Amino acid sequence: MSEQERLAEGEALWREGRRDEALRVWTEALARCQDEATRAALAQRLSRAHRRSALRLVGGPLVLVLGLLALALSGGAELARKAEARKRVDAEAAFAEARRALDDEDPRPALEALRGVIARYPGTRAAEDAEDLARRFADHLGQAERALREAGEHLEREELSQAERRLAQALRADPFPASAASLELRRRQREAAKAARLSGARDALEEQRFADAAAGFAPDRGDDRQARRGYAAAELARLVEEAQRARQAGELGRALRLLRRANEAAKVCGRPAQDLGPLEAQWATLRDLRARLACSRASEHLAAGRLEPARDALALAAEPADAALAQRVARLRALAQEGLPSEMCLIPAARFARGGVASPDELPVALAAVEPYLIDRREVTRGQFARFLASSERTPPPGWRAPESQLERELPVTGVSWEDARAYARWAGKRLPSELEWEAAARVTRDLPGDERALLARDAFEAAWARALAEVSRWAAGAWRASLREAGDGPAVAPDPSQLPGPLEPELDRAAGVARVSSAAALHLASQRRYPWGGFWDASRSHLQGELPRPAGAAGASPWGVEDLAGSVAEWTASEYRPYAGPLRAASEGKGQRVVRGGSFRAAQPAELRTGLRVSYSPRSRFDDLGFRCARSLPE
Repeated sequence: MSEQERLAEGEALWREGRRDEALRVWTEALARCQDEATRAALAQRLSRAHRRSALRLVGGPLVLVLGLLALALSGGAELARKAEARKRVDAEAAFAEARRALDDEDPRPALEALRGVIARYPGTRAAEDAEDLARRFADHLGQAERALREAGEHLEREELSQAERRLAQALRADPFPASAASLELRRRQREAAKAARLSGARDALEEQRFADAAAGFAPDRGDDRQARRGYAAAELARLVEEAQRARQAGELGRALRLLRRANEAAKVCGRPAQDLGPLEAQWATLRDLRARLACSRASEHLAAGRLEPARDALALAAEPADAALAQRVARLRALAQEGLPSEMCLIPAARFARGGVASPDELPVALAAVEPYLIDRREVTRGQFARFLASSERTPPPGWRAPESQLERELPVTGVSWEDARAYARWAGKRLPSELEWEAAARVTRDLPGDERALLARDAFEAAWARALAEVSRWAAGAWRASLREAGDGPAVAPDPSQLPGPLEPELDRAAGVARVSSAAALHLASQRRYPWGGFWDASRSHLQGELPRPAGAAGASPWGVEDLAGSVAEWTASEYRPYAGPLRAASEGKGQRVVRGGSFRAAQPAELRTGLRVSYSPRSRFDDLGFRCARSLPE
């Protein structure tokens, strides 16, 4: 085997880990080899193999030692790093605790804690921050102390505004708003501002600048008795002053509301309250006056079918003090929403002269009042009654014959009892008018007042008229008693109106608001509505001494458009007969008889068609000249 082959064999043994055998093969080959190059290669390989073997012998322990040394070094560094981190954490915690303590009432422990952070944790960021914070907080305390001292000096000199401004200036530059020093600055600043406000408010009150005074006292009135009383005094003066201007402007309601508030303020500031009783009564009267005017204007519009203007007039009505008047306004408003029913007339609220002196049964003559109501324009016709009989299956009146022609259907129904008339009214959703309502439909005039002054003048006139009518009634009652005594069983003679004293025209002093109405004038005025169309007889406005009813229609209408209240047919009313308390007690009194009004076509003379004439019949009576018309109350 050649030396080259020996070298290769040794390499194979070395790779297989048989290192001793490889060294033996290489050594034997070197001893026998003659070739210089091969000997050099074998010598080099043997040298390298021996070095590796030597390193193997000492390498394990050396590696172990080096590893232990590196481990020791790295552990020390980690421990040092952890110690440094813990130091920073402790420093930050101590700094945070000291910083929070700066907001305590006593900041000295907090400053000591900051100095402790600086001493215990030098070189840390927390120590640097603590040093900076301690410096800034010390400056803050110094500035706050200076501001408080300077503000105190201003207060001693009663320079309230300057003290408040100095404290406000310190607060604007304050970097520690939650500190005890800052809280004290704010407290003192509020006190200074309050003192300045109250001082300014007192000055404004003395100078009668009441709005400024109230504004100055207002912020502190909730928790300061002095401010509360000052505010009340300022409000009292302001409200009284404003109320005086309102009264001068005629705004009585606003003035009263202001004075009520002024009385509440007077209680707070310990001053006597004003007596508002007279003003309350005046305002109640004025509200009622305006509500009456609104009702009058609305009635005019409603009678003409003008619903929108009627609604507008009632919307402006002040809430009246009188309950009955408030109900009137409400009912007219409801009517303005619904509109007038077909073929009915509105009779407004009014006072009118009821009765007369031509018969004892019509005494006393007096002013009577009605609330608004609706009444049929025309008497119920035969055609309407025929529809009622067909619908209700009511037994027809004796001798009833259904109308055949249009003319017959338009004639007033006759031959009906009071019960028949009432049954029809109920079927139609209406009722029979009372005796007072029937007479009002004929007598109420249309000369409604246009403004408050006119309404007051009318009230004064009506009061004087009522007094004069009472005198007329006393005179007429005495005259009738004397005439009845003298007549015995014969006819009595009616009193002669020409015997009444005084001028026939009333006198009205509008400037003084005084009316003078003589007895003669009072009766003359009442006679102006002797018939529905006026105080005179006009044959073209009614028909009498005929064989059939002949309605005159619009020609004989009353001022509010109610037709045929004189002539045509007499009409049932809802009222049971009762005397007006005149001198003669009628034989029919208390026997359930019902009042009939209006006369009929069978009247022998115009006097039998007078508006004031009263007739009473048994409810079961049926006559060929007796019919009826219906009425209706205003909607609720």
